[in-house]
Amino acid sequence: MNKRLNKLKIALVAGTVLGLFAARIVFATKYFVNMTLSYTFDPPSLTIEVGDTVTWFNQDIEDHTSTSDSGSTDPWDSGDVHSGDSWPRQFNSPGTFNYHCIYHFNQGMTGTITVNSVVPPTLSSPMRPNNSQFQFTISGTVGQTYIIETSGNLANWVAIATNVAPSNVFNYTNTSATNLTHFYRVKQGL
Repeated sequence: MNKRLNKLKIALVAGTVLGLFAARIVFATKYFVNMTLSYTFDPPSLTIEVGDTVTWFNQDIEDHTSTSDSGSTDPWDSGDVHSGDSWPRQFNSPGTFNYHCIYHFNQGMTGTITVNSVVPPTLSSPMRPNNSQFQFTISGTVGQTYIIETSGNLANWVAIATNVAPSNVFNYTNTSATNLTHFYRVKQGL
């Protein structure tokens, strides 16, 4: 499996009876770029997220490098990657990073890695419109999937909804909330 649990962030917005949690489970993904016989990086461009790893694999008989262009805000240099070898690099800063092979730059061996930042969800504005409903606001990223869970004891969580964010800020209403103490959290899905 190319995805692994990287980190869990929890933000707490507490009330006297009801609690809200925002949890972000981040799965770092591994991507692969081939260094080819035709002096190219394949694929030549990748879009990834902060925390993801790119591994360059040399399929050629000649040595190659993965070297960031000068002026990069997050520079790197793999050194020689020999035939059949690979070199991994984790990207921890957002941005667009152009790179090249120092030996075959003139033959067009260049590439681009675009690293997007991921905004963890936050919860705010808890309210109880009536005795059977509980509502809160989720701030996150439009188009991102969010899993909403509830718990009565902070140990056992139950998923009650999965939503794709229609905008960066949206409301969720639990229409089967009771007057009992409950906690809510939102996990960012994939």
